Amino acid sequence: MEGQDPLLQEVLRLPAEDGPRLAYAEAIAASDPDHAALIRLQMDILCGRGGTYREEQRLLRSVRTRITASVYPSLIQGFRVSRGFVEGGNVNAQVFVDRAAELIAKAPVLYLRPTGLPAVAKAFLERPELRQIRYLDLRLMKIEPTVVEALAASPHVRELRWLNLSQNELPEASLHAIASSPHLRNLQVLGFSDNVADDPTPQEIADERGFVHMVVNAPIQQTLADRYGALKWLKTPFMGVKTLEMRERRQR
Repeated sequence: MEGQDPLLQEVLRLPAEDGPRLAYAEAIAASDPDHAALIRLQMDILCGRGGTYREEQRLLRSVRTRITASVYPSLIQGFRVSRGFVEGGNVNAQVFVDRAAELIAKAPVLYLRPTGLPAVAKAFLERPELRQIRYLDLRLMKIEPTVVEALAASPHVRELRWLNLSQNELPEASLHAIASSPHLRNLQVLGFSDNVADDPTPQEIADERGFVHMVVNAPIQQTLADRYGALKWLKTPFMGVKTLEMRERRQR
């Protein structure tokens, strides 16, 4: 980060915090008003303070090229912009293994969807840069149960809030690996649909009148609760990353 604006360095150092981004927005308001406005608008949307999708898209069109140029497409193939910055996206797992330090030195990355993970899973899970990742999307990646076990054993996943393991043909043993992991105590949302084992998380079911109810049909939910105690993800229906971010901010 040598040579970077000190305020930008602070955004990169504290990627989950809002304060550094607001300070950066204030500093660039005159020189780059659209980027400053995007930072503030996306924060307002997450916090429920207003803002429209149309205005968000207008600002994104204005600033997308310049705010993504340092990482796209050289480090990230598909990107996610939140709170005014690239926070991650589709990343080739081998590229992350080789260049993770470079990536997080250029963007406040919190979300990863590592394509091609099975071939380099061990090396990927050994990268210390995973310590800042909060959202990890591994759906439909043909990962083996051994990869889930390695993830659960990694000391670098302690900040994970959201993990999607759907559509991987995973067995019940994978759920036990996640539930017993001392490194996944901050996990709030687990995606586990369409695996060999039943999904233990609550399902939102609409009745004939359109009212939505939470239903837990899988016996594995109670088995895990009895064995491992109160795990937040066992009581939380699956939701997208943005929905989780909104809920977290509105509960503060």
